[in-house]
Amino acid sequence: GNSYDIRFAGINTLNANNRTELWYQTYNAKLAETNNPGDARAAADAAHRPTGDEFNAIFNAVIDNPNLSEGAQITTSSRAYHTDLNYKFKEQIAFLDVQAGASIRKYVLDSDGRTFTDVDDVIEYREFGIYAQAQKKLLEEKLKLTGSLRFDKADGFTGTFTPRLSVLYSLDEEKKHNIRASFQTGFRNPTTQEQFVGVFLGNVISLGAVEGNPERFNRTIRTSTGAQVNFNGTQAYNNSYTSESVTAFSEAVQSAIPVIIAESGGTKTLAQVSQEAAATNVGLLEQSAIENVKQEEVLSYEIGYRGKLKGNTEIDVNGYFLQYKNLISNTVVVAPLVGQVVNNSGITDVVNGDIIPVTVATNINETISSYGFGIDVHTKVFRTYNLGFNYTYNKLDFDKSENSGVETAFNTPEHRLKASFGNNDAYKGVGFGLDVRWQDAFDWESNFLDGRINARTLVDAQVSYEIEKWNSRVKVGGSNILGHEYVYAPGSGTIGTQIYGSWRYNF
Repeated sequence: GNSYDIRFAGINTLNANNRTELWYQTYNAKLAETNNPGDARAAADAAHRPTGDEFNAIFNAVIDNPNLSEGAQITTSSRAYHTDLNYKFKEQIAFLDVQAGASIRKYVLDSDGRTFTDVDDVIEYREFGIYAQAQKKLLEEKLKLTGSLRFDKADGFTGTFTPRLSVLYSLDEEKKHNIRASFQTGFRNPTTQEQFVGVFLGNVISLGAVEGNPERFNRTIRTSTGAQVNFNGTQAYNNSYTSESVTAFSEAVQSAIPVIIAESGGTKTLAQVSQEAAATNVGLLEQSAIENVKQEEVLSYEIGYRGKLKGNTEIDVNGYFLQYKNLISNTVVVAPLVGQVVNNSGITDVVNGDIIPVTVATNINETISSYGFGIDVHTKVFRTYNLGFNYTYNKLDFDKSENSGVETAFNTPEHRLKASFGNNDAYKGVGFGLDVRWQDAFDWESNFLDGRINARTLVDAQVSYEIEKWNSRVKVGGSNILGHEYVYAPGSGTIGTQIYGSWRYNF
């Protein structure tokens, strides 16, 4: 209720009380009188731009109005209901550790058509899952085998079985050295936004890609001639070009226009030249071929070692390999507002700018892999001081240059490092901790915004004091104490230093 869209807040604040039309009337009259755009703008602003109390009154009325044709308030009553049950068969099955369970979740999307395509009615959908797991210890409990099977079903998608197998083996009697391996399958349903979003952002449409959602999306869009046309979401699927081909076509047309003008000796109008350039390069335009989004599937293989070495040193090393099938990604298509792709009448729309980009969730047909490894080491130095080191490497095996229109949204830095040093009782109950975290730069992709996340180094620190007679420990600390502001994702707020304090009491 306290959120509002800043774009509509600006538009409707200016449009209040027919102010925009009056502004242009004053501007055009002054321009005709003086032929000076600066003077015309100053006169129109002085007469019609709201300021002070008048501006505040109009602005507050706009952001409190949920009708986006007049206001900017964002209201939603969306909610989710979840319940789950788990039972361990300790009494019934003695030779195996067996447990089973189930979960049910219901989503109710209610945004009055502002975020989702729920203009006429709320959108409800459900998903449920059941699972069972069995575990057995062998070879004097040095070997542990675990197997599980889960079945999930969501509205609009077929049911999915996901088995998992894992083994843990201790190499010695004391179980100081252990190796583990696992194989599992998994899946991901498209998110609520990937399924049901329907938002016109002014210069692009974000559209959910589940069956039935595009049909519910309708928006009125103004063309270059001032005409208003209705855009239905199905046009993104049956009447659109690939964004790459539109870019290539537009660049070719712009390059061809000066050549044609020179060859004609200036005898042709700009409109004629543009049409000729477009007709020459029409073969660059490609019709898109997107489908409704499906579930994403993954096969996962992992192997690892964890052991206690000499000198109170513990080490954990792991590696993984993943194979994605039908990986969910974002893609952009470009739809003409008036013409048709199949008969090339959409070319005129592209030339005139009467097009709208549409971002939809889709699946990558090829199998995509990712892999990585991690190492974690903890030890004691100077007898009582803790020293730790952690490094992870993550890589997506995907050639972006050959699939420029596909967004995988992997959104993971390739390298991450963390080093820690501290002691809970360095001197007479006084303790401290120091962490240094680093990650390299990476590209962030989403249907909201793409961007580059810069590399960052963060320092966290804390000090504590144990009050023995009160059974208490007091701690004061801060994260990112150097104050280097950073963002987790493009468009999100910057994060600076966070200071905290705590008092823990042991009863």
